[in-house]
Amino acid sequence: MQKIDIASRQVLGEKRKWMLQLDIVATICIRQHRGYGSALVKVLIDKSDLESRGVWLVSSNVEENTRFYNSLGFRTVTTIFVGDSNPLWQEQPVPIAIMVREPKGTCQMV
Repeated sequence: MQKIDIASRQVLGEKRKWMLQLDIVATICIRQHRGYGSALVKVLIDKSDLESRGVWLVSSNVEENTRFYNSLGFRTVTTIFVGDSNPLWQEQPVPIAIMVREPKGTCQMV
């Protein structure tokens, strides 16, 4: 979490303070591809557009989630790796994407 916090502060800077953060959206496998996740995310997107605020998120399942979030207007601004500097980590490093969606009708922030 500390690595994610540092990376998001570096990439988003002071803008992070006024942006909305999407935190943990998950749908169980047998209920995926029915629009439930999209509906939830769209509620936050609508709020961000009304308030002219960007939205940022952290995606730990980069291969599966990037296309989904791209379809909702998010783009990856940086990717970090967890486990790459931990000598106790036994698996391959895990890519973590920090993604941003600009409010509709505004200029790019990052």
